[in-house]
Amino acid sequence: MKIILIEDSEVVSVFLEKKIKSVFDNTEIKTFKKVTDAISSVDVEADLLIVDHILPDHNGIETLPLLRNVFPNAKIIIHSSQNETKMVSNAYRMGANLYIAKEKNSSEKIIEVIKGAFEEIENGKSTVGQAIKYIKSFSSTKNKKVFIVEDDSVFAYLAAKKIENIPNTTVFHYRTSKQAIDALFEKPDLIILDYYLSTESIGLEVQQKAREITPHSKIMYVSSLENINVASSLIQGGADYYIYKDNSSLEKMEQAVRKLIFC
Repeated sequence: MKIILIEDSEVVSVFLEKKIKSVFDNTEIKTFKKVTDAISSVDVEADLLIVDHILPDHNGIETLPLLRNVFPNAKIIIHSSQNETKMVSNAYRMGANLYIAKEKNSSEKIIEVIKGAFEEIENGKSTVGQAIKYIKSFSSTKNKKVFIVEDDSVFAYLAAKKIENIPNTTVFHYRTSKQAIDALFEKPDLIILDYYLSTESIGLEVQQKAREITPHSKIMYVSSLENINVASSLIQGGADYYIYKDNSSLEKMEQAVRKLIFC
């Protein structure tokens, strides 16, 4: 498999190259610090491109159409230190096959993608060109999007930390129902809602809109409202889970997240 790595950080570039080569013997990797350097190397072919977002000469996401023209048969991973919802969405819209945020386990995600492709080849199921399609399935089936809609920043931070311990999950935090509703086009796998978001909005607004826009999303409430009638009405209205906020609510939430989106 031929891989092009476009990354201006030498530390990240060297680490990724060593990591990939330590796991896979039959891999040819060419590294570049600029998009222009990669596209000017006309003799270079690639099955996979790993592209940083912020580069010295260009924005990696904005150059996706150009990279598609130069490397029409390659699949592209955007590997970025930024993880805002709009940016991730824009990357996919511009032609990325997968968006991986730079974090402590991001190299492992890249390795898993490549490993899946190689396993397809070794099992005699496909060629390199066909097996690289594994990237698309990795994106759609393994990387789960979780929305936390919560105006309590401390609780949202603690909840996000809990969920980020679960492999292959990406967490997005919204403080208001409007912010969450505007982002529903991302089609999250799970939406975690507080019932009272502010004096002007409640989580139910998000639930109702989610059922219209992304009906397959799971919905969980984690709320300080200890009212069995409200909880029952929310479940009857389409919510999948209701957890009362107490000393064990974060642990219960983590267990419920694993159950709802990975079972």
